[in-house]
Amino acid sequence: ELQDLGVTKIPSSNKIQKQIENLESEQTSTVREKQELQKKLKTLEIIQQNFTALLNAPEMQIPVSGKDPTL
Repeated sequence: ELQDLGVTKIPSSNKIQKQIENLESEQTSTVREKQELQKKLKTLEIIQQNFTALLNAPEMQIPVSGKDPTL
């Protein structure tokens, strides 16, 4: 009767514990990946700021002298 209603057995505690461990492991991996992506994002934002600053900076003038530089 219960099976006809869609009722199933409760999984064993070992099976549930294994699922919990798998989920915890997956969460740890996901958190680590998120942290790595946040570091990459921060680096890319710095690069973008530097690039924008270079584009908006006035042109640099290189002094031209009549003499060739000597080493």
